Amino acid sequence: MAYHLSKKRRDNIVKTGKAKSVALLIHLADQKGFFHDYKVPIKIKTVPYARKSMELMLEGELNTAYLLEINIAYLGYLKSKIPIKCVASLEKRLSDSMVMRHDKDQKPEPADLLGKTIGFTPRTTSHSFLMRFLNVYNIPKSSITLKPISPQAMPDALVRGEVDAISIWHAYSQYALLAMNELGIPWTKFHNNGIYQSEVVLAVTKPFLIKHRNICIQLMMALKKAEDYIKRHPDELYNWILSDTGIDMNTLKKNQLLEHETITEDVKVQLEPIQDNFLNNVLELGQWITENDTQFMGQTIPDYNDFIDNSLFLDIQKKI
Repeated sequence: MAYHLSKKRRDNIVKTGKAKSVALLIHLADQKGFFHDYKVPIKIKTVPYARKSMELMLEGELNTAYLLEINIAYLGYLKSKIPIKCVASLEKRLSDSMVMRHDKDQKPEPADLLGKTIGFTPRTTSHSFLMRFLNVYNIPKSSITLKPISPQAMPDALVRGEVDAISIWHAYSQYALLAMNELGIPWTKFHNNGIYQSEVVLAVTKPFLIKHRNICIQLMMALKKAEDYIKRHPDELYNWILSDTGIDMNTLKKNQLLEHETITEDVKVQLEPIQDNFLNNVLELGQWITENDTQFMGQTIPDYNDFIDNSLFLDIQKKI
């Protein structure tokens, strides 16, 4: 439910993106009409993942977006002509995991990934989780084959045996597990277990933030109302996330996946200022990029402080 003032083209329209089960406050504010309540002129585009939101911001098609640490880390190197500011944290996630297919008599451990082919989506949390996973379990990068795949294509790639494992997040991990169950393919899921916590932030282009600060404040107020709604109706969160993925509770129970898909435990929805931990994670990823990504190897780590602006969040605190 988006709020439209008229069909006349206006430069004050919030142009943002949303994807399945990510940036849940944006979903809820849209579905419950909170953007309308706060008179936010908004146009929401469906995107497959946060990297696409980042790319659309760089192309000028979006003036706001949900982004994650890995996106900000790369933005520093991409040197966007349009400055981008992260104005609030929306949620923290432990949604990434490793799903491996294997023989029936095998009970694999992470070390069994040596010599295997792993699918991942570059410059997303799939990428950053994979690097952290390999480091935690002392798996040399040289001992595996990495295959770039879009998240939408990962479940099929795993089912067809094009890869032995995938580094992926909800809801694509669910799609993969359901597909393998249907075909009788044995699998093991290596849970996040705190290996990598990603953080979803709201990003706004600096020109839009300066010119339409009041609208940005109203946008934040609508997101705050969405957060308050979740706090009052916590039982709705799980079914709401499931409905967004197209998978119902009965399907999960039938496939005995509830113990493997602890969605509400993996996602903490909260509107708050951006803390030092977010910046530290971005810096760590920035360090990895300059040491490992051939496109940016050897470059100076950017000053990521330029991407953080909590002043908008402080403004809405005065209105609550």
